[in-house]
Amino acid sequence: MEEAHQELPLQLPPIARVSGRVRFQGSPVPAVLSFIPTSKEHATIQRVEVETGDPLGDGSVDYLASLIPELEYAVELRPTSKPMDAKDAEGQEILGRPASRQLPPIRIGTARFDEGTNTFDYEFSGALLEPCTAERRSGCELRGLIRSEGRHGDPRLPSDIEIRALETATTRIVSSVDIVREGEFAIRIAEDAGEFRLQLSPAVGGSPYRATLIEGPFDADGIEDLFIYRYPVVDYEAIVFDSSGMEPIVGATVVFQSESVEDPLIGASSTSFFRASALTGEDGEGAGVFSLQLQPGTFQVTITPAASSDHGILITQVEIPDDETTRSIRGQAFILKKRPVLELTVDTFNGLPADNTDVQAIPLEAAGFIAQELARHARTSQGLTDWDGFLELPVDVARYELLMRPAPHTGFPHALTSSIDVTHPGFNQSIGITIPPPAIITGQLRDADGRSLGGATIRAYHLTSGGKNGGQLRRVGEAFTDDEGRYQLVLPSTPF
Repeated sequence: MEEAHQELPLQLPPIARVSGRVRFQGSPVPAVLSFIPTSKEHATIQRVEVETGDPLGDGSVDYLASLIPELEYAVELRPTSKPMDAKDAEGQEILGRPASRQLPPIRIGTARFDEGTNTFDYEFSGALLEPCTAERRSGCELRGLIRSEGRHGDPRLPSDIEIRALETATTRIVSSVDIVREGEFAIRIAEDAGEFRLQLSPAVGGSPYRATLIEGPFDADGIEDLFIYRYPVVDYEAIVFDSSGMEPIVGATVVFQSESVEDPLIGASSTSFFRASALTGEDGEGAGVFSLQLQPGTFQVTITPAASSDHGILITQVEIPDDETTRSIRGQAFILKKRPVLELTVDTFNGLPADNTDVQAIPLEAAGFIAQELARHARTSQGLTDWDGFLELPVDVARYELLMRPAPHTGFPHALTSSIDVTHPGFNQSIGITIPPPAIITGQLRDADGRSLGGATIRAYHLTSGGKNGGQLRRVGEAFTDDEGRYQLVLPSTPF
């Protein structure tokens, strides 16, 4: 086998060991601490996230983190849904309420840490218990009352609505989360929050309310006079079939998403939409059937079959009439076509079939792609080649790259193709792929003090130029160090 060889000794950098406490009223706060490198030169260094707890078992610290010395990190703190004991403004104990419903996420600022041991504590301010006012809009508790009205008025005090504050400039969450009960709510606004808007979301299925964004600013009086519209609820039931119209599609995910419109009561300072989802039934008379409680309006319907299905994604529209007589709609049917297929033949660089090769088709973002809406929902597909290196791989309509991972014992490297456009449901294409010769990287891994480091995992990645979330890291090699820290990494010899 032809192969290139390179010796690459590796040494881990020194470590900044960071520990500390995250507290409110002296009690530990269940939260996730994020340390995010701020320099563009270190953009490929992933953020470090640690969850608070009792890592040493003696209550002395709430978290431990290993970071790079002298590198600047942005530090963010996000309370979790785990229970936390605290006290309210009147000093009454609140036991077992989720931390995220008592405290807001916060950007603490930037920090650098020295090699060795560092301490980094954070204490939430007790001022979060004090009411917000027109002059003080952050680092305080925003309290209010929401009312609702329907088509014919009938004012009510709504319940089961989740409410939070989103910073207008960044859309980040800047408050704790509360569930509206009998119209009342109280959320705590982060000290570093700028101007914000309120986000209301139904907390239960079949709600007569929509997810609504309400623009600020809010003052002490205005928050008491907040009205939202109460929609009628329509029971909806339908079935999903294959293209023959005979076979129901089971286990598919169905999502109804309404258009964004102004709330009829709030007007131009608001946007609202409704979203509901369900799975199609698995067996019996309910096979392929789904039911939802919807509201009047125009909905985009996205039906995504189970990953194992050879049926494609369907995107269509459904209109739910806005009249007083429609309380249920039943009997509609949706038809799914077969997925496109990539017929792949994978060979090695010396002409042998690459059998038992794991192949992944990974969707990419594609500006100007002919079917953007379908491509946004495309799924990753995966399969193994047979003895002849052949594989029929069902895919969705999208732009893909193919990642080939031969079985480790073969000694062949991973391979990554250029992009492939799958443009329509009936698309079928035969593609030949050649696994390139391997490049062998060997070396020894040492720690910051020069000692050999056994039992470590070394991975090599290729940074792609596109993906569903921008450039993506694709793993193209993996090795494990022996007792003396030595490793052998098999990589593609073609440029990456």
